Amino acid sequence: MYKSKKLILFSIFMMLTLTIQGCDPIGGFFDFFGELFNPNLIIIRGTETISGEGEVFTIPKGTTVEFRDTVLGGDGGFLWIKDGAMFIAQGTADEPIVFQRKEGSETGIIQFEANASTDSIIEYCEFMNLMWINIINNLVIQYNKFVDAMINLNGYAEPIIQYNTIQYNTIVHCHG
Repeated sequence: MYKSKKLILFSIFMMLTLTIQGCDPIGGFFDFFGELFNPNLIIIRGTETISGEGEVFTIPKGTTVEFRDTVLGGDGGFLWIKDGAMFIAQGTADEPIVFQRKEGSETGIIQFEANASTDSIIEYCEFMNLMWINIINNLVIQYNKFVDAMINLNGYAEPIIQYNTIQYNTIVHCHG
């Protein structure tokens, strides 16, 4: 009898843990562990900041970066690059890097501040499902595909934007 109670308590604990992690306790169990051990998936929940001279955030080719709400809901995924940090997202034509907002999540935003490294590069990437990219500096954006996304050029940024494909409901917004 004692072992049964222990097993029941452990099962309840695991269901609560998985629910807090954003999984439904039964069907989502395998999805959660599949994501946990998937080397080609990066999940951004809430605000992640890459900051500081010499800091480099490199995303491997063929990776999917999914922006989700925080565990408790709201506050969609936001990746903020600033203070000299460098962002390297270099996919290939055969293995692009995919940035997407998870269906039902509030936002998926990548923001480059004016003081982020101008050596940052976004190449052979796909931005989908209402992803936003806010640019306030002079990085390189080339050979990308924007599908139902938003590109926002702020301030006096002069990024190199070339050889990109813009499709469907993508909005390109420029203002000073």
